[in-house]
Amino acid sequence: MLPEPLRTNLFDNAKVNVSLYPNPSKGIFNLQLEKIERLDAIQIVDTNDKTISFKQKNTGIGQSRIEMELTSNGIYFMNLTIGEQRFINAF
Repeated sequence: MLPEPLRTNLFDNAKVNVSLYPNPSKGIFNLQLEKIERLDAIQIVDTNDKTISFKQKNTGIGQSRIEMELTSNGIYFMNLTIGEQRFINAF
């Protein structure tokens, strides 16, 4: 059995509401998660699939502050693992 491929922008289909703001930013983002019982993992990568280091601080129920070390402007991807599902969102 082949592994399930990564899905892109399926937040609506999964009834998951994810907001990342402000965008653009100099590296500090607010992450807001609604309708999510548990978030197992967050990974941030650039267009070359290089993992970007970041610090996460929970600021409330379903809210986190993400501090990234951005070296350049560009497109980044946030990979979220929620249970057995993985979601990718570009920002």
